[in-house]
Order: sequence, then C-alpha cells, then structure tokens
Amino acid sequence: MRSGEADGTGSGVTLEEGGRATIIASVWAWSSGASDTADFFYAADASSPNWQYIGSVTPAAGGAQDLMVSYDLPQGTDQAVRVQFRYAGSIGTCTSGSYNDRDDVVFAVAKGTSQPTQSPVKTQPPTEPAGGGPQQASYDASLSTARCSVYGSECDSLGLLNGRGTMRLGNEPNKPNTLDTCTDGNSGTYHADESVDRIVVRSGEEDGTGSGVNMVEGGRATIIATVWPWYIGSSDYADFYYASNSANAQWVYIGTKKPSGSGLQEIKMSYTLPQGINQAVRVNFRYRGVQGANGACSKGSYDDNDDLAFAVKSNPSFTGSVETAVAEEEPKDVSVDAAKRNELSANKGERAGGSKAAKQAKRA
Repeated sequence: MRSGEADGTGSGVTLEEGGRATIIASVWAWSSGASDTADFFYAADASSPNWQYIGSVTPAAGGAQDLMVSYDLPQGTDQAVRVQFRYAGSIGTCTSGSYNDRDDVVFAVAKGTSQPTQSPVKTQPPTEPAGGGPQQASYDASLSTARCSVYGSECDSLGLLNGRGTMRLGNEPNKPNTLDTCTDGNSGTYHADESVDRIVVRSGEEDGTGSGVNMVEGGRATIIATVWPWYIGSSDYADFYYASNSANAQWVYIGTKKPSGSGLQEIKMSYTLPQGINQAVRVNFRYRGVQGANGACSKGSYDDNDDLAFAVKSNPSFTGSVETAVAEEEPKDVSVDAAKRNELSANKGERAGGSKAAKQAKRA
C-alpha cells in the first residue's frame, strides 16, 4: 500500500484523505493465470468495514507477480483494504472457493488538506452477464454444492467435486457436494477405487451435435461425468438424474451407463432440459448395488454421489413436458462391499502418488 498511481507517479508522500493510493498485491497465479482474478476493495473505517469495490485484475501469466489497483482515499483516518484472490467464480468480498485467498491491511491516513465531504464515488461491481459461453462453477454454500449462477453453453465443476468423501489420498472438497442429505462412502484409495472427479453439463448431444449454444428450457443437454472406476470397471455403474429446481431437488432418473474399462474416463448421458431456470444434475457412481433401490442416493462404502447446479435460459414457449427414462433394476447383490476386496485384490493398484494426482485432476 503506497501513495500515488500504479506507475509510481505521486508516490513518496503521506497517505491522506482525498489523495491517490495504490494497492500492490503480490500473488502466485496457477498455470497461465487465466483462471485467477484479484478483486480489490477498500473500507473507510477499519473498525466497522463496509467494503467498497474498486476493481479486478487478472494475472498476465502464471507464477509470482504484483497486481496493482489505484483509487482515491476516502474520508477517515483508520482505513483498510482487502484483496481477494480467487480461482474462477464471481466477484465478492468473501467467496468460498477451495483455492481462494483473501487478506486485509489496516493503515492510518492523515487528515486531508482539503477533506472530502464524503467517500469518493467508486465503480460498482460489474453486473453479471446475461449469459452465453462456457461457465465455471464455484461452491455455493447455500446449496452445499458447486453451481454456475449464470446460464451459458456449459457449466463445468472444475475440481470442486474431485475425490470422494474422506477416502485415502482423495478427500473431496466441501464433501459430499449434494443438494440434500445424500452422502458418500469413505472406503478405498483415490484413483484406485471409485470416484466422480468432475461433472460438465453442456448443450447438445453426446456426439457434440447442437453444442456451443445456450442451455435453454426444452433444449437438449449432455452430462459428462469424469470418473475413476475400480479395476476394469465391470462392477461399476453411473446413474444419471436431473432436477428442475436446485433449491428443492426432486430427482428424475435419466439412465445408467457403465465405464468402458479402467482408468480415468468420461461417461456421457443426454437428456431434455425441463422447465426451470435453476436446475441441477446428479451423478451416482456406485459399486454394484441396484439403481432405484435407494432412489437417487446409493449408500455403498465405495459409492460417490455428486450434484452440479446450474442456470438455464428461460423459454416461455416451452410447456415443461419432457420424457423420462424408466429405471431398469439390476439383480441385487447382497454382498456388495464385503466381497469387493476379496476379488482381484492383486490388481487393485493403489497409488502412493495420489495426492499430486488429485491436485492435477482438479485443474484438468
């Protein structure tokens, strides 16, 4: 924090009411820095801060660097500034992203030689765009899961769902990331046992036809679940659901698919978006068991239940009627979890490097 402009003009003098000042935030940006943003705020009274937005800066590259914003010091001799450095998400004085950092500095300001009669008028945070283009989710504490608050061509959970419960080497951020009381199983090891690591909902069909446009009521959409199955995936199933209202989720079954083999992979399911501008999807990735036996929430020790909430563009001409699939129950396996570790245990392949792999998968 210093007097003057970002280019150094006017620096070296005492900070005083009505004078110019520059906030210098030394940050470390992830990857290319394109997904990170620094939001700058000031408060005229540090003892009772009423944060005023100044502006936001995106790093020019990854790694260590200084980000600067200049502003007019308001009236008050005990002031403060806040810098929130966030990964994706939206502007806010205190957002809850797993990679976000916010810090305050309190400092004294001299009485101005010509004191302003009120705090300087500052630019307000920009209005959220009307929609369009790919959207990145941020954690929504009120919904207890990841959410895209603005409609667009897709909603990407990024790394917010990575891992499962408290499984070894793969604790899921903000677990269990469900809109209701559904929880995850905690058994197993990250990227040796089952997990849903990412969910993307986008417009169009599984083959990409119709993608790139805004998701709209009555339009087609595809859920893309990035999962890690156990062994060769032959005992795992991904159940897909949607809800027309993320604030009061009533899950509707879409269908079930199996992994195509071992290792990290995408499983896709297309459906018709129902009526409602705040929707959600759920992916239930389970070891054996029966779809439908527990509704949209399986309780197995290796099962992962993850939800993604997202905005959809309104379509007044859409009546709200959509076709849904009928659940086809698989034969019930009464020894679901008890038998798992006795089966092909030599091929389990637990990875000691899971922690590093987990972080990389979050930002894939």
